Amino acid sequence: MDTYNTYDTYETNTSNNTNEIRKVFNWIGLSYFVFMVVEIGASFLLSFILKSMNISGLNSWATYILGLAPIWAFGFPVCYLMLRKVPAKRPADEVMKPKYLVQFYLMLTFMMIGGSIIGNMISYVLENGVGIIIKNDTIDLISKQKILPSIIFAVILGPILEELAFRKLLLDRVSGYSKKYTIILSGIMFGLIHTNLYQFFYAFFIGMVFAYIYTITGKLRYSVILHMTVNFIHGILPMIFLKHIDTDEALELSTMDKTNPAYTQKMTQLLSNPYMLSYVLYIIILLIFVVAGIIIFALNHRQLKVNDSQSPLQKPEAVPAIFYNLGMILFFIITIGYSIFEIVLMN
Repeated sequence: MDTYNTYDTYETNTSNNTNEIRKVFNWIGLSYFVFMVVEIGASFLLSFILKSMNISGLNSWATYILGLAPIWAFGFPVCYLMLRKVPAKRPADEVMKPKYLVQFYLMLTFMMIGGSIIGNMISYVLENGVGIIIKNDTIDLISKQKILPSIIFAVILGPILEELAFRKLLLDRVSGYSKKYTIILSGIMFGLIHTNLYQFFYAFFIGMVFAYIYTITGKLRYSVILHMTVNFIHGILPMIFLKHIDTDEALELSTMDKTNPAYTQKMTQLLSNPYMLSYVLYIIILLIFVVAGIIIFALNHRQLKVNDSQSPLQKPEAVPAIFYNLGMILFFIITIGYSIFEIVLMN
């Protein structure tokens, strides 16, 4: 099988054949484009089979398995086989102290919530300005499932597979060409693969952080640990609380007259719920984490750099070589197009 040998010689090839490097990124883009094509095709086929067999009301385990199978049992293996055509070289190993993992988590909290706010604001504007309905399907799905399978699939298996697909397999093959721009590429691809406007911005931000951590350490376990932590604390933990809180009653209280005796009675009942108190405490702690993350980022953002001085792709060749090729363009088109298709399907 032919391989792209540009990567093997980038450290010594001072002439830097940009066209050959562009071919590598073109193949990378095509690989992830095929990932999406196979995933979407498998999803439609599986949905058709379930409908034809009149199967509905699946339990949480079956819902996760059937929902994730098109991605990881079909799309990912085909993508992996294609990516093997490009030689891989893992970044140099570096140990990261636990205190830095904590600092990165706090910065991730700030970036994730900031990204969520951006996604929610844009979705709100589109929903109210254009009159379209935009749903956060992933969050809606997880919120309806049992806690144990959610932990298994969303907190353990999901982060491991996603870090393999969008950090290790991707960055081992391209980070040597330009650490800075391939970190950005990893974030963009990770955001787009979610095919959801609510999730794109925070997935983009945290995807870049995970890519940065893997690039400077060469150890996938650090980004996996942080990914698992983020998914549990920001995804599963609040749902544990909310499953035991009458959210309709809480919303009703926000519209009630506060001088009404019934308001006092309902508020007392709501606050007597230990899960409600835990949720309020959770929100307060999360806000503290956000402030801490902002401070840490402000104090250290200039140090969060990678050494790209020896990378073959420098300005202004980097962006065109990495992003302006058929494979990457096709990947961008299919992910954005499928996101729009899902929105149209809902309206």
